[in-house]
Amino acid sequence: RHAGVVARSLPQPRRRSGHRRLLLAAESGGAEEEPAWFSGGLQFSCSTCGNCCSGGSGTIAFSAQEESAMAAAKGCENVDEFRRLFCRTEDDGSWGLKELWNPKLESHDCIMLDRTSAPGKAICSLYTVRPIQCRTWPFWPENLENREAWDGLKEECPGIDKGPLTPFDEVISQRDLDARQTRLLAAQRTGAGSPPPR
Repeated sequence: RHAGVVARSLPQPRRRSGHRRLLLAAESGGAEEEPAWFSGGLQFSCSTCGNCCSGGSGTIAFSAQEESAMAAAKGCENVDEFRRLFCRTEDDGSWGLKELWNPKLESHDCIMLDRTSAPGKAICSLYTVRPIQCRTWPFWPENLENREAWDGLKEECPGIDKGPLTPFDEVISQRDLDARQTRLLAAQRTGAGSPPPR
């Protein structure tokens, strides 16, 4: 259960509600100095606990291309059917994945979170086509700002500092991919205040 998400004390994969603090050099207009604290890489191994996909209500954002891939993976005839079954309109007019209230855990689960197929595990029913927002967790800019931010994730994410080492270059690649996607989706939302164009 994501107590940290409910309390809004920890950033979590789908709990995007504000602006991102760490931007790419291209966006800020200057050269970004890479954080030295993780120059040796970082360890992360998904424990399939589902904590990153549940907790307080938030936004699970996706692009039009990701939406098409998810619709196909779910066997929907088109994106309209996918939206009707699995999405909701966010406050800014964009589309996001629905959440379902889980009374046992007193949390909002992503509609794609499957807690029944694999006993003792919580898995994504769209794992192979999950949005970049989910795919890049935990290597988000705000989680990499400093060691304290990274260590703070351990409270809710048992995979932090566990498993194989992710090399520095891959951490940076994931961070930058997430930052680019975040900017792209923000630009689409502010464009016409409507869902991303097809």
